[in-house]
Amino acid sequence: MSDIWYYTDTAGAQVGPVTAADVREALASGRASSASLAWREGMAGWLPISQLGTELGTANPFGIPPPPQVPPTLELEPVPVEAPRPMGWNEANPYRAPDASVEVRSMSTDIVYAGFVRRWAAFFLDSLILGIPIVILALVLGTALTGGDLLSTSQSGTFQAVYYLTIFIAKPLYYAGMESSASQATLGKMALGIKVTDDAGNRLSFGHALGRWFAAALSYITLYFGFLMAAFTDRKRALHDMVASTLVVDKWAYTEFPDRQKRGMSGCLVVFLIAMLMVPILAILAAIAISQYQDYVKRAQQAQGSVIEVSTSHVALASSRATPADWSRRYDWS
Repeated sequence: MSDIWYYTDTAGAQVGPVTAADVREALASGRASSASLAWREGMAGWLPISQLGTELGTANPFGIPPPPQVPPTLELEPVPVEAPRPMGWNEANPYRAPDASVEVRSMSTDIVYAGFVRRWAAFFLDSLILGIPIVILALVLGTALTGGDLLSTSQSGTFQAVYYLTIFIAKPLYYAGMESSASQATLGKMALGIKVTDDAGNRLSFGHALGRWFAAALSYITLYFGFLMAAFTDRKRALHDMVASTLVVDKWAYTEFPDRQKRGMSGCLVVFLIAMLMVPILAILAAIAISQYQDYVKRAQQAQGSVIEVSTSHVALASSRATPADWSRRYDWS
């Protein structure tokens, strides 16, 4: 038998979950009366506390007078009182505990907002997760469009156009799709344990999340100061959060378990170490790629010069071997 109870106080407000001892204390202090309703898991509906004396241990321990007896002539049939069914009630489980208003209040007040460092770490991870596939895809598409001559000077503009077009398509779909999903977060934000909500803590629609991504352009235009605002604003909001009316909070915020929220820079040290390892590796790879590209350009220029030189030599050789008769036939002197 469950010892978790819900009851209504003298003002009619629902209180719970509490123990039987809490119900007895409420009776003693006058916050509840014997006519107040009570319910626990396993009961089909709410009943007056006066009818639950055995289970609650309230068999008049405080001298509480019983409710007045109704005259026999006015006695009415008892009307069963059902427990309130909140939104999302599962009809297959009629004994599910009703949502308590106390939990709702705690969910809306105990909020851990994601600070600048935690958000930067998530952005760094998203840049790696999304940037590498974008570069690969742009290389594949660029190579297909240029016929394999992607590194030539004449085709460099084609590659840049394909690269930026890929970014403009992939990034908004990625950010808006992930932040409007059930997780409410991109892969980088999930790794750091944060999510995106609206001002009331609700999940964003795809259109709202897409608008937030476009609003981030304001944070770029202000030379990244818009992003830095998350370090000192009241609810850790960047400029685009204010424009889009969104929040970035811990993943357990606005849930039934607000006590699981993590305060501080959770996971940021790991991301910092990854960054310290990735930066020199990427720098080395970039240096190798630039060197190889320069060698390729030099070889291409040398090969082109050799072709021109050979062609010139052939023309000169053919001219030297021409006879006066050839010249006479080639040019009409008459």
